[in-house]
Amino acid sequence: MRKRYIFRYRSVSLRCFSILLRVPAWCKNASVKVNGQHIDIAGQVTEQGFISIQRTWHSGDSIELYLPMEVRELPRPQGATGIALGPLVFALHIGEEWTRLPDTPGFGDWEVRPRTPWNYGLTVPANQALSDIYHVERGPLSMPPFGQEQTAVRIHTNGYKLPEWTLVQNSAGPLPLNPVVTADNMSEPITLIPYGCARLRIAEFPRVRRLESI
Repeated sequence: MRKRYIFRYRSVSLRCFSILLRVPAWCKNASVKVNGQHIDIAGQVTEQGFISIQRTWHSGDSIELYLPMEVRELPRPQGATGIALGPLVFALHIGEEWTRLPDTPGFGDWEVRPRTPWNYGLTVPANQALSDIYHVERGPLSMPPFGQEQTAVRIHTNGYKLPEWTLVQNSAGPLPLNPVVTADNMSEPITLIPYGCARLRIAEFPRVRRLESI
């Protein structure tokens, strides 16, 4: 996933005009360089999310736009939370069990059910940076790009299994009330993958506060 974008200006003559650079709302620490020199953009991002750079441009001038992608929480209804990295929303990596339905000719109709636990909650950070709780793993982009087993980016963290969160009519039931009190020994490693890579999708997690923090 790129976080640096380079633009180069080519022209046979000098020109004075403004260039607008888009800074997405998810990026809180964007930075800009022109010809290798930092440009002070503090307070310069408009409500629409643009930075304007006005100057006389020479052929060969370059602009470097840095858009750091950081883990962030997404507040959800009922006190739940989602997890995103830059523009990507993440979902729990769930093992799958595929079963072909009877009497379905040709390619057939299939159903998929979870093969691994899915009912996890996430901790409420207490004076901890999200980067200390959610660990980002990056790798090469595979083909197909939305394959589940070789995703280009993953987030590793600890989840807390919630036995009271069960299936209702073969779908995840209503989220438990938040925060959920659970024993510390119920924590186990889980992996989050981009939402588009998941077929069984849990992307809203109950907030869990551990017993010793109550």
